[in-house]
Amino acid sequence: MTFEPSVSESPPARDEPAPEPDEAAAKSGEPAPEPDEAIGERDAPAAGVAEPEEPALDSGEFVVEPDAGQATVRIPVRAHAPHRRALWPRIAGGFTAAVLLGGIAAFTLNGPGAIEAGATAAELDANQRGDNAVTGAMGEPARDGGFEFTVTAMTCGGKRVGPAEYGAAAQGEFCLIDLTVTNIGASATAFLDIPQLARDAEEGVHHPDTVAGTWANQKHPDFTRSIGPGHTVKGRLVFDVPRGTRLTTLVLHEVMFSRGVRVPLRHG
Repeated sequence: MTFEPSVSESPPARDEPAPEPDEAAAKSGEPAPEPDEAIGERDAPAAGVAEPEEPALDSGEFVVEPDAGQATVRIPVRAHAPHRRALWPRIAGGFTAAVLLGGIAAFTLNGPGAIEAGATAAELDANQRGDNAVTGAMGEPARDGGFEFTVTAMTCGGKRVGPAEYGAAAQGEFCLIDLTVTNIGASATAFLDIPQLARDAEEGVHHPDTVAGTWANQKHPDFTRSIGPGHTVKGRLVFDVPRGTRLTTLVLHEVMFSRGVRVPLRHG
């Protein structure tokens, strides 16, 4: 009778679970590492220290779906803060005004019609009104700064200047004043209608109509362009005045706030 030794089958080997950090530390003798900080608890303020407040700009939440066993993470979504009003346009505007006023001051401090340095606002206003102007006469040259003016004629009563279909129509009536302008200065300068004015018999003040003046000077294009030193141009200033108004004086300036030239007007 043959006996065969019995061989017992050993169970399959199983993977041993990894030791927990605390167990591993206990076996190795080293302190256990600190667990990672919880999401959302980082950068938490110290106890007793108030976190600075920010404008309430939250407009919702962005939810991060977690993996199994992890906490849900909610991230606040912040709306863009409203744009602050740009400072540059105001800075640029102030700079432009300063340059413009500086240029006016430089202009008006030179030449026969100039004002003196340190003039007050009241003096500048008086200059612009013609209170400090040199008195001239029609048909005779009179100087203000780098310009020499000669007023040659005035015609009032017209209702339109330029072509009938698309010219300029007067609200009252037009007064057209003919004059010549000679540049007696050292640099090219444009004659502008903005500083010019006329007074009537009631001391009312009237300013040129720029659009009507453009039509009235179609045959004198150089009148509104830069005038070179030693050159003379001729043209017209156009005033839209109430019907029946009698203009008595024309005040001409090289530039704004110069003393100017005051010319008595004759109707002809």
